[in-house]
Amino acid sequence: MGIPLHQNVNAINNVNMSNAATRRRAATLDRIAEEALALVAESGIDGLTMSALAKRVDYTAPALYRYVPSKGALIAELNRRILAEHRARLATAWADGPTPTVALERAAVELIRHAAEQPQAFGVVAITLGDPRRLVEDDAPAHMLELVGLIGDIARQLSAATEAGELTAGEPRERAVRWLFALFGTLPLAKLSRFDPRLAPERVTLALAHDLLAAWSTGGSR
Repeated sequence: MGIPLHQNVNAINNVNMSNAATRRRAATLDRIAEEALALVAESGIDGLTMSALAKRVDYTAPALYRYVPSKGALIAELNRRILAEHRARLATAWADGPTPTVALERAAVELIRHAAEQPQAFGVVAITLGDPRRLVEDDAPAHMLELVGLIGDIARQLSAATEAGELTAGEPRERAVRWLFALFGTLPLAKLSRFDPRLAPERVTLALAHDLLAAWSTGGSR
């Protein structure tokens, strides 16, 4: 005996309602993230408080906590979003590079471009990684999978460069960590470039990327 028609209709309606609720929640989280980044831009990471954020999104504090359980969780979610977006943008650099080494050089250019386009977002990532305080309480924060994934993406390109004979043998993940965090560490110099153009990321970050590849290249220099 088949399922009665009214039960099928109810099941479809329930799925549609669930999908609509999921979309509304995602849209609300997007708005919360945008306002959180705006707060950071205005007042720094310490100015990002749950009470201030609740006012900006016109929520009560208890209502906001239904979406974000803590400031640390919010910071982790902001990091997750920017790292996921950066991984997606790098996929183009990997695909367009005629060789793995060129792809890595283009990835460095994309890092500079992305940071310039979204300075508040990259600022949160830089602060989270560089601040000695434990800003995210969770031992398995939301952004760790994306960060590990980004390191893995870079490691695969370094491994491909080694297999192609462009780089000397070396542990790809160790090199990927050095590559990523060395380049990340130069980005804050951008705010000083108005005093000294030599500190612009286009010069410092790209030069460092070149130097690292030169140090690992089979020829010793590039």
